[in-house]
Amino acid sequence: MVRKILVDAGLSGGISCSGRAGRAALAPGWRIGEALCRALERAGYEVLFSGDVPELRAREDGVGRPAVCASVAGRWRADCVLRLCIRSSADPGCGSAGALVFRRQSAAWRLAESVLRQLESGSELRSMGVRPASGVLLLRRTACPGVILVLRLPHRQKEFLEPREAAGYAACIARGLSAWAGG
Repeated sequence: MVRKILVDAGLSGGISCSGRAGRAALAPGWRIGEALCRALERAGYEVLFSGDVPELRAREDGVGRPAVCASVAGRWRADCVLRLCIRSSADPGCGSAGALVFRRQSAAWRLAESVLRQLESGSELRSMGVRPASGVLLLRRTACPGVILVLRLPHRQKEFLEPREAAGYAACIARGLSAWAGG
């Protein structure tokens, strides 16, 4: 039974990726991650958000973060780990979603497929499918099913994600996770 979910939204993105001077708003992954945690908690899951874990917040430079995230998941006894990775789409007007997992035909693979189905049917993102990535440290060291969800957002959303858009993506991801957990 899936009850405990670790959501790693990556770095908070306090500095704009476009190189603008000054501080930027929170990164899209962070905003989607916060909305996802709220949606999962409403659905009855116990959720640990990376922004609430001092060990992960201290790794804003990214160095050593995957190993720390895997360690936190193990100590907390997470039932699954979902890492959000946000990129700009190659096509500025349309986006896509893909996923990385440790092994083919695993619980993580089925979780990723479920989330991608919901994203494709509930948003404008098209699914790019699931790929095995056995060399990725976070996936290799996480004992429970772990998925790195790669969202390639249209340029405007990558730079200026609106709260309703973040909530929409989060709702799709939560539905996919719930469908996997219930099946």
